[in-house]
Amino acid sequence: MLNLPEVGVQAALEWPKNSGGEFIQFISDSPVGLILFKELGFTTTRSWVVFHFIATILAISLMSCWVWYASPVQARWRSARLMLLTPFAAILLSWVGSYDPFTVIAIAMLLFALSSGRWWLELLAGALLGFQHFEHGVLTVMILLLTWIALRDRGPIFRGRKWFLPTILGIAVGKGILIALQLAGAGASSGRSIWIGNYLREWTVTALNIGPFLLWSLFAGTWALIVWIFFTTNRFHGRFLLVAAFALGLLATLLSGDRPRVFVIVTLAALAYCVVVFASDPRINRQGTRIIEPIMWLAPPVVFWTAAISNNQTIDPLSMLIQFMAN
Repeated sequence: MLNLPEVGVQAALEWPKNSGGEFIQFISDSPVGLILFKELGFTTTRSWVVFHFIATILAISLMSCWVWYASPVQARWRSARLMLLTPFAAILLSWVGSYDPFTVIAIAMLLFALSSGRWWLELLAGALLGFQHFEHGVLTVMILLLTWIALRDRGPIFRGRKWFLPTILGIAVGKGILIALQLAGAGASSGRSIWIGNYLREWTVTALNIGPFLLWSLFAGTWALIVWIFFTTNRFHGRFLLVAAFALGLLATLLSGDRPRVFVIVTLAALAYCVVVFASDPRINRQGTRIIEPIMWLAPPVVFWTAAISNNQTIDPLSMLIQFMAN
């Protein structure tokens, strides 16, 4: 595995140019963290890790704040608590140093913009997401749209009913700005397509080999919540849309080697919506909460690196991270 802090620092200091190499091109296509790191004057691997750790905490906090904001008063703390128990926090903390926190921050800002109902905020939030990660942005919006249509009579209402159009337009604008800046800096674009072409067969075979474990890792303990959402959606149309939404996320996972990282990121907005629906439903009595929430507390998230479980130890990586930042 590449030394992410060293490669990240190099990519940040060079951006929008890059010295070549698949991985530098890959992370250069998600530049928000690179730009902020460079503009803040950071230059060391230690500052890279500290900077991204702070961004990780901010990303987790913003997602929890949105579900708190979108829920009825009596369900706010339950929503925030349940959101923290979904796999996204474990994924971000397992990959400190990657660009994912900035993608999650952009997703959280998009959710706040959608809740505001202001088209220009939706456009700006979409542009930020498209600039940070175009592919994840398109998938996030498509999966959220399907989930929203399936559950909109039970969840928070995005006051602008035509929110999809300014959001997807913003994502396209953000990608256009990224390409323009890269070309102006003589930097290479489309770094991700190279990886898909080179490793698609290997990734697919690995996914088949670890199929049952991979399926569990998609939601971990949150499977209990998802199953409840599915079976309390009475309309066949709604159930079909929910299956289609998460099948789209699974397809994205099969096209990448980081499992279940990609699935968790692109379904994050939809999952947050499901958390609000669950916590806000008046049919959830105390007994129902006592069954589902303990499952989410006890069932461990699973993170794969190729076919190996990379988070089977929790104390050692955390200790190493603290020591690295302290030195």
